[in-house]
Formats: sequence, C-alpha cells, structure tokens
Amino acid sequence: MFKVYKDSVIAGFTQVANYRSEIWLAILAKIFQVFLLVLFWNIISKTSEIRLNLNELIPYFFVANAVQVLVDGEGMRFARLLNDEIRNGTVSSYLLRPINPPFFIYTKFLGSQSLVILIATILTIFAFLFYFQGNLLKILLFILAVLFALLCAFGINLIVGSISFWTTESRGLKHVIAHVVRVFGGSLIPITLFPTNIKFLILLTPFPSFAYIPGVLISSDINFDIIVGVTSSFVWSFILLLLGLWLWKKGVKQYESVGI
Repeated sequence: MFKVYKDSVIAGFTQVANYRSEIWLAILAKIFQVFLLVLFWNIISKTSEIRLNLNELIPYFFVANAVQVLVDGEGMRFARLLNDEIRNGTVSSYLLRPINPPFFIYTKFLGSQSLVILIATILTIFAFLFYFQGNLLKILLFILAVLFALLCAFGINLIVGSISFWTTESRGLKHVIAHVVRVFGGSLIPITLFPTNIKFLILLTPFPSFAYIPGVLISSDINFDIIVGVTSSFVWSFILLLLGLWLWKKGVKQYESVGI
C-alpha cells in the first residue's frame, strides 16, 4: 500500500521535472520579495512604537514565508489540484481504488512541489544556523507549530477542494481565503504591528500558524503570543481536519449519486 503513495509522489515530481527553470525563477522572485519586505518594514518600524531591527526581520520573514510555502497555507495549490481532479472527473479512478483518495492526491501534490519544499526547508535551516538563539524547548515548539500549521492548511485546502463536488468553480473562495491568510497569517504584515486587542483575536484563528508563529519562534523569545498561537493552531488542526474529511465524504456521496 505504501508503494502506491510513493509512486504518486514520484509521478507528481515527474510532472514538474520539465519546468525546473520556471520553478527556479519563482523561487528567486520569492526571495527577492522577502528582501523587499524586510527593507520595507525596517523603514516603517522606525516611525512606529514597535521597533524592529534587521536581525529580527530577516530571520522572521525568511522563516515565515518558507513555512507558509512549505505547508501551502496561502497558495492553496492543493485545493486547486482537488478542484481540477473533481472538475475533470479524474477523481473517479481514485474512488474506485482501495486507497485513501485525499491522501493519495496529496502525495501527488507533494511530488509536484518537491523542489519548492526543498528550497523552503533550506531557507529555514539557514535561518536556524545563523539567527536562532534558544533551547530545546523552542525547537520542540517550532516543530509542533509547523506540524499544526500543516494539518490546518491541509484541512482548509480539503474543505475548499471538496466544495467542488457541489460547484464546478470553487476558485473564488480559494482566492478569498488566500487573501485573508496573506493579511492575517504574518507572511506579509508582522502581526506584532497590529493593535493588542486585534492581535489577540487574530491569534485565536488558524492563520498565524502558517507564518507568524514559526517566524517569531526563530526571531524572539517564547512569549504570550507564541503560547496562544500554538495552542490555537492545535485546536484548529483537529477542527479543520475533521471538517474537511466530513465534507469530503459528503461530497463523494453527492458525486456518486450523480454517477461516476
């Protein structure tokens, strides 16, 4: 059974093997964007009550954006793949096989994103080697934060993708969620800069787990924001995952009633 999923990863990687130059250009563009964000917020923070220096901004934005790409929290490419599989009818072949369709499609997605995932991992390691100051507890919290972010992102992508069983176009919802994550996730705007009450409300959502919490764990000490964010993402990971799986099963029944 494991071989089936391994072959799916390989198949996904093979699909993008001929587009390496485009992927590298996208990665370089992302790195350039991160540097621009660092310079922008370094200038803005000088006129703000909250001062952020380059030694904080560089590791924060590198890790925040790397983890956001790693878990697919903002791009929602997995939801787009689910949408395409359902809309094109290719999901039918997965439903007829003795496999877990969402997980099988996800392994295919991971294969197609393997190079991007590798670069995101390298950027995170770079930040750890040159900027990380902490102990084993911070490392453990970082691993947990990324794990919970991965589960939250998988759940959200599965929910949005499953909606395609009822409508042929769920991209509108995908774009809305992507913009919300971009603003409240922390990859574009450090949540530290929000007013205290608004920041606390944002931390109660799953979005900061995609970028802000991992970024802060690298660039600062363990604080109240981190504790609230990690705890919140832990709770949301269960809620979103269960809701996504439930919606997928409902969608499959709807799909089968129409006829595979």
